[in-house]
Amino acid sequence: MAVIFLFVSGPCWLFMLPDVYKCFGKTIALKIYRYKYNSMSRKKKGINAERELIHLFWANDWMPIRVAGSGSAPIPCPDIIASNRKRKLAIECKTSKSQNLYVNKKDIEQLKDFCERFDAECWLGIRFNREEWLFLPPHFLEEKKTKFLINAQRAKEKGVRFNQLIEQQV
Repeated sequence: MAVIFLFVSGPCWLFMLPDVYKCFGKTIALKIYRYKYNSMSRKKKGINAERELIHLFWANDWMPIRVAGSGSAPIPCPDIIASNRKRKLAIECKTSKSQNLYVNKKDIEQLKDFCERFDAECWLGIRFNREEWLFLPPHFLEEKKTKFLINAQRAKEKGVRFNQLIEQQV
C-alpha cells in the first residue's frame, strides 16, 4: 500500500477535493478533509477550553485573566486568575477525552505555591469531553508516583459546578 502525502494550504484546497476524490477515492478524500479541517491539537483544545471559562467568568461579573504560556513559564502561575472583589481564584485548567485525567505533580505544586503567595483560592478546573466544567481543590486528587489522578466519577462526586464555584461563600 502506497502512502501519499499532499501538502496543500489555503482556501484553494477545497477546489482540489473533487480531484482527490477522482484520483484516490472517497475514503482518502474524506480523511484528508477531516485532517485539514476537523483535527485539533491538544494545545488548541486546552486554549479553547480556557477561553470558554474566561467568557463564563466575564458573563457572571467576575474579572478573569488568562495567563498565556502558564505551563511553560519559569515561575509558578495558573492558567486563569479570576476575582469579584470578594474572592480571588487561581485555576489550573485541564481537559480530557478519556474518563481518567492525569496531572503532573509539578503543575499542582506550582498552583499551590502561587495560591499561597497570591492569597488566592486553589482550584483545578476539569472538563471531560462534552461535559460541563467541574472544579476541585487539589486535595481531592489521588496521588500516584509521578502524577495525580482524578477520574470522571470522582470529579462528579467531589467537584463543584461553575455556578456553585462562583456563588460559594468562603
